[in-house]
Amino acid sequence: MSSSSSSNKDLLPILTAAVEAVPLAGTSLAPLSSSQLLALSAQPPPKTPFDLSKVLSPGHVNHYGVALLEAVHGHLGTKPPQRPVTLSERLSWLTLIPGDEEEVEPSPPSLVKSTCASVMGASAHVAVNSRNLTSLASSIYSSPPITWSEGGYHFETSDPEALTLYVCVLDSLNFCFWPAGPSLQYGDIAAALTKIQSGPDRLTASKLSTITAQELDELTSKHLPAPLPALECRASCLRSLGSALLRRCSGSALNLLRSTASTTATHVLSLVPYFRDACVRPVDGSLVFFYKRVQILVADVWSAFGRAGISGVEDLTTFPDYRVPQLLRMLGVLEYGEGLARAIDGGEEICAGSEEEVEIRAATVVAVERLKEEIREMGREMSSVEIDWYLWERGEKLELEGGCGKHHKT
Repeated sequence: MSSSSSSNKDLLPILTAAVEAVPLAGTSLAPLSSSQLLALSAQPPPKTPFDLSKVLSPGHVNHYGVALLEAVHGHLGTKPPQRPVTLSERLSWLTLIPGDEEEVEPSPPSLVKSTCASVMGASAHVAVNSRNLTSLASSIYSSPPITWSEGGYHFETSDPEALTLYVCVLDSLNFCFWPAGPSLQYGDIAAALTKIQSGPDRLTASKLSTITAQELDELTSKHLPAPLPALECRASCLRSLGSALLRRCSGSALNLLRSTASTTATHVLSLVPYFRDACVRPVDGSLVFFYKRVQILVADVWSAFGRAGISGVEDLTTFPDYRVPQLLRMLGVLEYGEGLARAIDGGEEICAGSEEEVEIRAATVVAVERLKEEIREMGREMSSVEIDWYLWERGEKLELEGGCGKHHKT
């Protein structure tokens, strides 16, 4: 046996004990055999501080990789490398259940694009103005990029688990602020959650799984300019998230993530029902997919980790809600029929899942996809996510200045 193999053999009791010490519930990975452990590396073991990721190939370390690292360090009496662990490294430690990382066709973003295009192929209430769209594309083309920390209200930490959980909770709460009036906006929710997750009352998967509307109100109200609307609905969303994390992800938000945007979206959709943003179109009974919040979650995680760790974000669509179509209408990109325009300008609520609401959201997706193509033809690559961020930021500023017109209320 070579000296390299002998050195690795010296690690065998430590590695075996570490692997056996790590719980394997929720994964199809069986404990590694002695021969597998010895075959993992042809290199001599590194000097302390011991970095297991340099010895074990990523394909043989399951999603309890951090616990495994800590167990090895415990046996060696050493300390882990003193540096933040990146999202890419955490994802590289995943050993997935068979088929879990396979791209599902059609992917969630593909479903959004195809079904929204179908809606706009026979729309009766909303149209896209091509000339105004081209003008807007020219404006976006010369705009600077928008960063995750743009508003100064997001939670920042070197702990990838804490950051991922923050994003999951934020995007579970990210819907329907308008009933609270103009004093409550997305930035207020993000800033409040930043304070909560930075303090002793920070939310965990266990707390989320049992949180009540009253508890959510008590937790957030002291940090917000106005009470959160739809508290029972929001608390239900958080309970669903917490339960999914405990049941299927060993309590870890990082275990929701996969290596690509599409597979992450698919995985989250399979575990957390309230992310399944779709409806049946009234006029023909066809399914229309929007997947707003799950796509925001994927994009936010990617952005929070420095636009790294998850590939394929360019496949995602815009996140069709109410601020982006509000701005697109104000700029003349979206044109509403007389009846719909009158209802929105009069402050009437548009029924969720109605033909009018479906067309507004579908037109938003189609318009942003066309903006992406026109900007590409001008020589700049921008994803629909980045275009959404630009439009949303511009819409938010105009809304605060009172110059964005009325948005539809659903």
